[in-house]
Amino acid sequence: MFSSLFYAAIFALFPWAATSSLLGEEVQEKFVPNYVAVNDIELSTPNGNPAGKLKAGTQVTGRSVLAGVLNLTTSDGSTGLADAAAFSRLRSSFEVTPACRSIARSGNQFAIDLYQQACQKPGNLVVSPASIHAALAMTWAGAAGNTKQEMSETLHLVTDQDVHGGISGLIELLNSTGDRNGYQISTANRIWGANTARFDESFLSLMEQQYRTPLEQLDFLQTEAARGTINAWVSARTQGRITALIPQGVLKQTDRMVLTNAIYFLGGWRSEFDKSLTKP
Repeated sequence: MFSSLFYAAIFALFPWAATSSLLGEEVQEKFVPNYVAVNDIELSTPNGNPAGKLKAGTQVTGRSVLAGVLNLTTSDGSTGLADAAAFSRLRSSFEVTPACRSIARSGNQFAIDLYQQACQKPGNLVVSPASIHAALAMTWAGAAGNTKQEMSETLHLVTDQDVHGGISGLIELLNSTGDRNGYQISTANRIWGANTARFDESFLSLMEQQYRTPLEQLDFLQTEAARGTINAWVSARTQGRITALIPQGVLKQTDRMVLTNAIYFLGGWRSEFDKSLTKP
């Protein structure tokens, strides 16, 4: 029996531009794997040509070259690019910096505030405060003036700390814990920008470097096509559990940016219950 959490959020926002080149990587003198394939996967070259196949269970070294893409090296020296979602991170060390600790405290305070508001409605409640906190911090990065100040207070941010570096570290920690503890957890962010809009380069650079959040430009004049693209991305990141995050009619032709955030969790119960004693 497994418990599962599938959460996604959407924010209509401001500005992005993308990106860097895919570079080959020299084979390491000592093979030290840090990822393992959880599915059979096909590798590709930076130009998109086939570069071989890996079977599930194969251990590789890898580093992120773009959000959602790993540059991999196998034990025999073969290299290629692959979808990061097909791999789990092996045990690795992680340095908890003062910025990470500060953001963790901010996130805890925000979570209490959020729960106090959310629990006022009757019924079951599933919420991911850490995910919401990170997504709102991304919007805070593009705010200014009174809006930025009010968001700082709501998110309990200590602005003399490296806010974005702290959140980046916590996201990395969160995404790596499941592989070491027998469950699956992953978070992902994506920015969708109007293909006719211009965005602030410093904001986009910050999103890429700290949040691993690339821009995908869409034609918001074709609202249904844009909605389908965004919903397909969310569905893929939540293992098909959330297929229509954006309902029909939500996207407008005047929209300039949409920010999506998704989290997926799958883990076993410490004490499993008898399925026959439950009701649909």
